[in-house]
Amino acid sequence: MTTLLRVTCSACQWSNSIDTENQSAWLSRARLLRDTSTVDADLVCELFLGSISKLKCPLCQQSAIYARRIDSDDLETSDDESWGMARRCEVCKQPIAAERIEIFPDTRLCTKCQQTDDRGELPVAREYCPRCGSVMQLRQSTGGGLTRYLMTCLSCRR
Repeated sequence: MTTLLRVTCSACQWSNSIDTENQSAWLSRARLLRDTSTVDADLVCELFLGSISKLKCPLCQQSAIYARRIDSDDLETSDDESWGMARRCEVCKQPIAAERIEIFPDTRLCTKCQQTDDRGELPVAREYCPRCGSVMQLRQSTGGGLTRYLMTCLSCRR
């Protein structure tokens, strides 16, 4: 059973509903969870709620997020439209057109990102430096022998 959480940043007011798969992705990016294939959904949810202070907002990179469970009877009232706000795309964070939401009520992607997803060109999840929070880049190692690739941070040279 999937447990939905409403995650909100108190610094930039970003908010989103995330399911168990996204919770485990957040935990993996924060290096708090390794293998998600055998982990129970309730355990992932509890781990996410217990380590919320170590997680960062995807927009402002502040550790000012909080989460609450969304009950099945709360789903109707938790929609962004009921608060007068447009739902934002999960990839590019731009508002999704009201017409698109009317036709596809469960959509989480704008038209442009949905077309990219349909072509199989989804952007890869970014990894952030655990020390400074900057986006890490994949670099080829300079040593001889086998070619190796390492994730490095350009800001703190780690």
